Amino acid sequence: FVRIPYTTNDGRAIRPKVRLTSVDGSLTGRKYSTLAYAQRENTIFAINAGLFNTTTLVPLGQTIIDGVSVVNEKHPQGANNETISETECYPLCIDINGILSAPYPNTIDTAVMIADGIVQACCGWVKLVEDYAICEDEIATEIVHTGPYVKQAIGQFENGDYCVCTVDRKGYGSVAPNDNGMTYTQVAQLFVDRGAKFAYALDGGGSCQTVLGKRQLNPIYESELGRNIPAIIVFEVSE
Repeated sequence: FVRIPYTTNDGRAIRPKVRLTSVDGSLTGRKYSTLAYAQRENTIFAINAGLFNTTTLVPLGQTIIDGVSVVNEKHPQGANNETISETECYPLCIDINGILSAPYPNTIDTAVMIADGIVQACCGWVKLVEDYAICEDEIATEIVHTGPYVKQAIGQFENGDYCVCTVDRKGYGSVAPNDNGMTYTQVAQLFVDRGAKFAYALDGGGSCQTVLGKRQLNPIYESELGRNIPAIIVFEVSE
């Protein structure tokens, strides 16, 4: 569980931003893992972002980068073509002030989001915490990874500070008892216990990577540098 300040000691803003992992920043370019991107771009802190098509490696759902619509897909299917309802897989939004929210359904058009001041967005699984309370109704609609599993979630405190919770399990891929990660409700409780006002579940499982500088904090699940994914969230300091 990592806390990231809203501003540096000298007053510069720290903000989460969605980034495509391709070298040229395109949807069609070769994709890289969060760790590979972090090492290439010298990021200070980076995590994997939302859902994506595992064949084409294109983000699913509404994706906005720096105020520009990159993907505008309504009613996205899950990463493995799971059937989802209108009450799940709705976008995580970041406004110009770096405030996190998830106020829209998964049918929203990105043009509406941008008109409302949203400058970054990606589509994860479900909202976990709102106004310091666990989002029990939203979590109840989730049909994918409902049990204990590797989870990745991002949150925010009242003062603007961000937080990231990465849940691992020993022996990833095994079915060993007491070795299976956490449920969405358990992750939400961690955020509530630490005083977070808001929290949202990003993609988890083998895509889960949390990188401080050029070092990954959680285990690498695939290949040397992790699973290649289309989009990540990086924390950048304003100049």
